[in-house]
Amino acid sequence: MNLAQIIALHGRYRADVPAIEAGERIVTYGALDLMVRRLVTRLKRGGVGQGDLVGLWLRDTPEHVAAMLAVARLGATMLPMDWRWTPVEAARIFARFPVAALVMEEDLQPPEGLMALVLTDLAAETPDQSPPASADWPFLYSLSSGTTGESKAVVTDHGCMLVRATNNIIGLSLQQRERYLLAIPMVFGGARVSALAHLVLGATVVLFPTLFEPPELVEGLAMRRIDTVYLTPTSARALLKLPLPATGPLLAVLRRLVITGAKLHPEERRQIRARLCPRIYEVYGSISTGPLVYSDNADHEMAPEAIGRPFMGLEVEIVDDEGGPLPPGESGWLRARGPSMASAMVGTLGRGDERIEDGWVYPGDLGRFDAAGYLYLEGRGSEVIKRAGATIHAAEIERVLASHPDVIESAVVGAPDPELGETVVAFVVLRTPVEPKALTMHCRRQLTPYKVPRRFVVLDALPRNPNGKVLKRELLQRLG
Repeated sequence: MNLAQIIALHGRYRADVPAIEAGERIVTYGALDLMVRRLVTRLKRGGVGQGDLVGLWLRDTPEHVAAMLAVARLGATMLPMDWRWTPVEAARIFARFPVAALVMEEDLQPPEGLMALVLTDLAAETPDQSPPASADWPFLYSLSSGTTGESKAVVTDHGCMLVRATNNIIGLSLQQRERYLLAIPMVFGGARVSALAHLVLGATVVLFPTLFEPPELVEGLAMRRIDTVYLTPTSARALLKLPLPATGPLLAVLRRLVITGAKLHPEERRQIRARLCPRIYEVYGSISTGPLVYSDNADHEMAPEAIGRPFMGLEVEIVDDEGGPLPPGESGWLRARGPSMASAMVGTLGRGDERIEDGWVYPGDLGRFDAAGYLYLEGRGSEVIKRAGATIHAAEIERVLASHPDVIESAVVGAPDPELGETVVAFVVLRTPVEPKALTMHCRRQLTPYKVPRRFVVLDALPRNPNGKVLKRELLQRLG
């Protein structure tokens, strides 16, 4: 089934129920379906048809949600893009992927020669009356790091996204009459899936500014009577620093607090349950697997160091370098298969740690299972850095540094950080001395701020193995 058809049915049978709230603005399911069909009309007038790839360069607004559904209803495929990207980052994506049209904010600059559509004056459009397209076309091209190291897109279809939404609903015990606050940008896969899960369910999605101070979030949760919020560990740690109210936990209004994007430590979980919300869940996954593993309070007591057990219907294994399954207790590469897995990767350059092979999805992480079926994460491929829930590919930053005239070569790693999970550190070999500030400014001109290295370390040469591969584990050891 086309995902947009589910929202259209809510628009028919639950037309007066709030689907999206943004500040004082309320968009019911009836109004959302009407907005979607008007957007379909605009897309068709712009020449977009079934099978076309449509870039969505949008902030988090009701129109962004409607644009996702309109592209799906038309039978086209969306390519989410971060509105914070620099022109250089956006140009790399447009050069790599055949985008037929771009749905974008008015204040962004579209590339020359590309059909650009803005979401103003939608009320003037006639709602499209044709039925939703079949679900045979891909729903989504999702970039593995916003702008990935290899310009790699993960392809997911409508059925895959519906299973991801359903697993969220069942695994986290979501209810139809509940209210969900979106506090993570929709360009990130976890936020997009959680928002779609609540819309598929017929619940209410409340949009919240993603650049918030912790007290603003606490106030927003209470004022908007929120039942569920998904946060990164970084945001949860910031909330733990706030003073407690006279009675009850800080987020007493919540029915559940979901942590995603990185792993919590057992002591942090205990503090969150005592100080923030007594009922917490953790969700682990990737854009290629969707939500893969989850845990609740009972799991945290049973296996404090684990990240949980797989969602319904998903098969997860730990294998060696040759793909041979390993028994409980042994560490190796994580792989998964099932109805929520991506169907393909587009734009790959060779066989990397993150791949789809023989029906299995390899997200690039290392781990092990115990005898009870709990999964423990033990690291990942050295080319991937996770900072505050955002996935960053070292290769992209290394490519930017290579364009500096005084940089001979570089190696980028993720250094452990108690607040962010990891921070970006760049080791560089220079032709002539360069101030770190100059390297920072060079990176800022071509990278989104969260990808810019926080530290530069100058070396005479990078450590390598006999085959010439840079030994990034040795570089991490130098950082202590």
